[in-house]
Amino acid sequence: MPFTLQVLHASDFEGGIPALDDAVRFSSVLNRLRTDPALPSNVLANTLTLSSGDNYIPGAFLNASSDLSLNGVGGLGTATPLNVVIGRGDIGILNAFGIQASALGNHEFDLGVRQVRDIIRTGGGNPGTNFPYLSTNLNFQPEIAAGNLSNSDLAGNQNTAEASTIKGKIAKSTVITLPGADGILGNGDDERIGIVGATTPTLPSISSTGSIVVTPSNPTDYTALAAEIQSSVDNLKNTGINKIVLLAHMQQLNIERDELAPRLRDVDILIAGGSHTLLSDANDPLRAGDTSKGQYPILKTSASAQPILVVNTDANYKYVGRLVAEFDDNGVLNTGILNSNINGAYATDEAGVDRLYGSDVNPRTVANQNVVAITDALRNVIASKDNNIFGKTSVFLNGTRNDVRTQETNFGNLTADANLALGRSIDSTTVVSIKNGGGIRDNVGVVSDSAGGVSAEDFRKLPPQPNPIAPNKQPGDISQLDIENSLRFNNGLTLVTVTAAELRQIMEHGVAGTAPGATPGQFPQVGGMTFSFDPNRTAIRFDTNGNVTTQGERIRSLALRDQNDRIIDEVIRNGQVVGDPNRQIRLVTLNFLASGGDSYPFPQFAKNRVDLVQTGVRTGTATFADNGSEQDALAEYVASNFRNTPYGIKDVGVSQDGRIQNLAERSDTVFAAPGLTRQSNNIFNLINFVNSQNVEVSLTSRDSRAVNEIGVFVVDDDQGKVNGIAPNQAGYLQAALSRSEVVFSVLPNSLGFGNPDRLLNFGGNLRLMFYLVQNSTTDTVLSDLRAGRTVNNVVLATSNKLQVADSSGGYTLSWEDGNDNDFNDVVLRVQTSNRPLPQRVTQERVELLDLQLSGNVQGQFTVNSSATYNNFVGFYRIADIDGGIDTDGNGTVDLRPGDANYARAAIEKSVFNFGRNGGSPVNLAGGALYAPFIIANGTPTDFLAQNSTNQATGAIQAYFAYLGANPDRVDHIRLLGDNTFGFEDLFGGGDLDYNDIVFQVNFA
Repeated sequence: MPFTLQVLHASDFEGGIPALDDAVRFSSVLNRLRTDPALPSNVLANTLTLSSGDNYIPGAFLNASSDLSLNGVGGLGTATPLNVVIGRGDIGILNAFGIQASALGNHEFDLGVRQVRDIIRTGGGNPGTNFPYLSTNLNFQPEIAAGNLSNSDLAGNQNTAEASTIKGKIAKSTVITLPGADGILGNGDDERIGIVGATTPTLPSISSTGSIVVTPSNPTDYTALAAEIQSSVDNLKNTGINKIVLLAHMQQLNIERDELAPRLRDVDILIAGGSHTLLSDANDPLRAGDTSKGQYPILKTSASAQPILVVNTDANYKYVGRLVAEFDDNGVLNTGILNSNINGAYATDEAGVDRLYGSDVNPRTVANQNVVAITDALRNVIASKDNNIFGKTSVFLNGTRNDVRTQETNFGNLTADANLALGRSIDSTTVVSIKNGGGIRDNVGVVSDSAGGVSAEDFRKLPPQPNPIAPNKQPGDISQLDIENSLRFNNGLTLVTVTAAELRQIMEHGVAGTAPGATPGQFPQVGGMTFSFDPNRTAIRFDTNGNVTTQGERIRSLALRDQNDRIIDEVIRNGQVVGDPNRQIRLVTLNFLASGGDSYPFPQFAKNRVDLVQTGVRTGTATFADNGSEQDALAEYVASNFRNTPYGIKDVGVSQDGRIQNLAERSDTVFAAPGLTRQSNNIFNLINFVNSQNVEVSLTSRDSRAVNEIGVFVVDDDQGKVNGIAPNQAGYLQAALSRSEVVFSVLPNSLGFGNPDRLLNFGGNLRLMFYLVQNSTTDTVLSDLRAGRTVNNVVLATSNKLQVADSSGGYTLSWEDGNDNDFNDVVLRVQTSNRPLPQRVTQERVELLDLQLSGNVQGQFTVNSSATYNNFVGFYRIADIDGGIDTDGNGTVDLRPGDANYARAAIEKSVFNFGRNGGSPVNLAGGALYAPFIIANGTPTDFLAQNSTNQATGAIQAYFAYLGANPDRVDHIRLLGDNTFGFEDLFGGGDLDYNDIVFQVNFA
């Protein structure tokens, strides 16, 4: 007898602020589709509700779950600050939806493997997943050995257990038993549906997976990937199951559709994930501004010569995917009766809910009430606490568990410095701050959802982002919610005095637990000092009374530094205390550590203890936490130092860390003087331990007909390696340029603007390599490399095409871009600088005006032109650095470069534009990014009337800073210095001189 199955599905929920409403409407749509009178009751009884991964993402929505006001709300449990599980709200919502199984996506791992463990388990106020997480190609055993998971987190039966029996477990595949054709569970015609999960093999490079083994190791070996999935399919098939659904989170629909579907046998339905691709049919009304990216469902033929249906929906709770399909007695799909009136994407906007219910309904009354309660509670937390702003950061503050417990991070530095500032305000003799990495519970910032991302460069770690329901929250703002969530324990601070010898023991203990795969909570984050350690040497050991039983030998160097980066005390050299071992050092730490927490030996010898927390006393700028607590210390420090000028020290890898130097990863520079120095291979060392450093790059002369581009990137060691790849090895250029920053392009003449210069800002202990792109751009080179094309026009500083000479406190870089060896084609001066950074372009490859962290400004624009065309140039507001446009103002990106209506929206949203002879004061709103465009030989009105979709065959074209938005996919805009842009107006790049219009802005 034929069997009809209804599958309701979604993926990439990734809750942001719009989800506070969309999740409720999503639930309303689910509830209606499960009771749809257009379907027989026996079909409705055979409904699956599935997710193909990325069920949450770091951001305000996730962070708000840590607030204790959610205790007992909507099925959530009770937590304390010490055990609350971040993201419990997201899981409570998915449980209320009735999700029965989910694939593991990449964002599940953004906060590390322990986050996955905590999410699936019950406890800490978290209900635990009421469904199993599935992935057939992930091996968790190394993480179990490391203690970040346990065997009990894995289903005992990894392949064929009933999903309802392995809730809160991880498995390769599962089985869901449905009532069958009669719609009554327990009769002889029950149907067992096999569900398999698979995760993108790019996972280790795009998320924080620890030591999980991902198969295949080569992400593009689709044959091996299909074979791994097939093993789980076969296990199900061998039990007699002939209806199998694959939940595949591959990030790009073409992988599921074109690579997996034809290679797999006996898979009937493939639900894709990660690409945010909206598939729909002609009968599916879409949300305003959305466009279909393909037919729903996509019909393919599997390796077993049977039909396989591939489906996908857009992300962020915006659509419910619905597939109703009939199987014959042999479990083969009958594709001839697929009904487009039933199948497709169901919009979860107000109109979509009303349309489905056939009347004007309040979604809150027809949604699951747990979803309503949780989103209401999250809204209250976000609206109040994310609206209370203390300062700004221009960078992502890294509080990721695996990082703060193994290495220095910029957030560890910031909060340690905040504690030190408070300690000094109470006792001016305080010189050192020590806290444990385990006390830092989360990041301050967000991870971009990056639809379709398959490499690390696709996933941006961003500073905090605007919040429509907390109108004070602008880009980079650090809020009460950020501080409370990241320092969830809110320990009190304590002053103690120790001797130099005792400080050595304290720091030996801090690094004693460091080992491959270990994430010890005792690992220190520090202020007022720099130190190096060798994790391969003997670790200190104490007995139960706190007496040293094994002398540690890991701390090799330790220096105390003041706020100006000057060494004020050399404490340890070559593993030995320098000078009087009994000299006293005043420090601030957490009262938890001062009392022996994380087994720190403070109680054995700390003297003159003063606890700083004042219970119930809340004065100053921040009044949400007690004076003397670490939350209050951070809020006051940020308000005092970064209210107007944002914190700007980027987090760097362990090989560049300056305060905490792991000698297994780098050389020892604890006693080095800050500044810029050059190695013999023309790699520059930039050393700074406390504050960030500005590097000024200026053009001193030019003698070239080419339009060359100068850039710089951070390398990982003295040999210039990037991600373990050495210069001139395969893959080096792509890896290096993916992390690069364009300095400026050099035109053959100044066109009236003089020689360009740029100020760049770096934090940490870095090695920099400059490069020159001959007559092209970094964006173009990367595009060619990704397409597999050979590139030979990038000149690295380590080549023989650069000569470097010392020059009055800086360096002269003389480049050769041809073969005459005169080394005067591009001549630069590079030096450190105390000049403040201007309001300027972003420190990225893209040419933008970055006013995210400023107030409203007036810009004076100057335009020079050598073009024959009458061009128009201007800027339009974008929602993120990747060029996304928020068309409806709800805080989420609606259009990306390359989308059909992108050019129209950009020109319509231009905040100003003018012709070749333009130039006048323009007022710009702060808190935003602005991207440039040029309309070749026409006005905006002409373009919108004649070629608004920006076709290559149109009479007028518009060109943008994003190659994907340009009809010829050529780079038409160059950065020529701070806030100076050059434009090329000819299709295909023409003469590539980029002086058709040169445009400069100076901000008042």
